[in-house]
Amino acid sequence: MSYYSNGQLKSNGKFVESEESGKWKFFYENGHLMKEGSFKEGKEIGKWVKYYETGGIHWECKYDNGNVIEEIYYRTDGTKVEN
Repeated sequence: MSYYSNGQLKSNGKFVESEESGKWKFFYENGHLMKEGSFKEGKEIGKWVKYYETGGIHWECKYDNGNVIEEIYYRTDGTKVEN
């Protein structure tokens, strides 16, 4: 776990052999969830979701071994941004 200087939780997850592993959550300084997803051997895997500071979904991203496979962005009103 890591913390902001105000004591608020910044990130929560585990390390295996000095690399991020498993489910992780990252937070804004105000305590709201910023993003969440999983790591394997320090690389992003599977679905990640990033949130606006106000709480709505900002983007969803699918990773394979740290490489982006798909990204979907959303406006603050929740509508999908078309490419």
